[in-house]
Amino acid sequence: MSTPIPTNAGHLSVDVESSSYYFSSNAPLEIRDGKMRLIKKAESERQFDLEPGLYQVTAVLEDGREHSQLVEIKGGEQSRVKIGGAEKPLGDQGLRFKQRSLRTLAEPNFTRADTSVEAELEIPFAVDVAAPNFTRADTSVEAELEIPFAVDVAAPKLLDFEGVKLVREAPGLWFFNSHDNVDNVPAATFEISGQKSLLSLPTSPYGGGAPNTCVVRIDQSSAGEHATAWIDPERTVANAFQNMLASGQLMHAAGMADQAVELLRDKYHDPTGATLGALILHKVGRLDRLQSWMENLARDFAWIPDGKILLANLLVNRRDDLDLALQLAVEASRQRMLYTDSYSILLDLLRRWPRETDRDGLLKVIIKLASFSPFINWNSICLSRNSED
Repeated sequence: MSTPIPTNAGHLSVDVESSSYYFSSNAPLEIRDGKMRLIKKAESERQFDLEPGLYQVTAVLEDGREHSQLVEIKGGEQSRVKIGGAEKPLGDQGLRFKQRSLRTLAEPNFTRADTSVEAELEIPFAVDVAAPNFTRADTSVEAELEIPFAVDVAAPKLLDFEGVKLVREAPGLWFFNSHDNVDNVPAATFEISGQKSLLSLPTSPYGGGAPNTCVVRIDQSSAGEHATAWIDPERTVANAFQNMLASGQLMHAAGMADQAVELLRDKYHDPTGATLGALILHKVGRLDRLQSWMENLARDFAWIPDGKILLANLLVNRRDDLDLALQLAVEASRQRMLYTDSYSILLDLLRRWPRETDRDGLLKVIIKLASFSPFINWNSICLSRNSED
């Protein structure tokens, strides 16, 4: 039953400004009245008839943050409001330092302005007041470098990497593309404040179109500096998933993942991004309907153990083919995982394994996995583990 249009209604048009056509057309909107009561939730709808009054229009965009605007609706009149575009992401607190020696390590094929060595790089390092995110502005070579810690601190070092090629770097920032053939989740080893850490990288071989680039950034928190891996903003939907998770917008991320199912199905173009979308749907209990899709992901991208973990969890929850679930779980435990949540899901799955006869054999697997727990950075979306020494 449709809602009747108020006789004295005004008309509101909402323009969502985003670098992604997908988000411009599909970012969910919330409209609240002057008493902050939610009166409308919409997905692709952008035209509304509203009673006269003051309204707040809000959308969560690809930077993972809420963008809001106030608008006054007058009876019989047309009103228009723009969301996004003008706001700058949070995380721009800190000292400003001009960096003009950007070093290109390979012919990029990467972004529009990679070859400018006289430009300036903007890295909005997050501090404790806000969760970090990584947006298009972060990779621009025409802005400023934001460093909220003293510049005389010993610089973090990239020690080693595997499964990827380093295509570009700047102080505290490394850009990676995957090798054409991989048999394990790509990773890089960093030394930060004398501590070595191994970081899984969310990149994968070309699946058509632009490279599945990822970026490692040194972020600052109350616990000190740490390396975080980010999906490049050119991978718009996957980058948005990660930013929404980092900003605590899980339900918005899940809503976007629900809408982006068709994009997720095209996993061959971006399997690591599709896996993150599946992980989000798992976290909100909406992955069941995609079991056949998960079976294909686990089979066709066996080097990503996270797909095996999510499929094994579905099979166990349904008590469906526990032998296959056991095989998938054990295989995944022997591989480097991509996302931190996948490690937690696997450990929990093995601890609550339903078939009593398998538990003795799983004990060693559980003990080995659990031994890594003290060294994992639980705040990182991509799995990051410090060396035991």
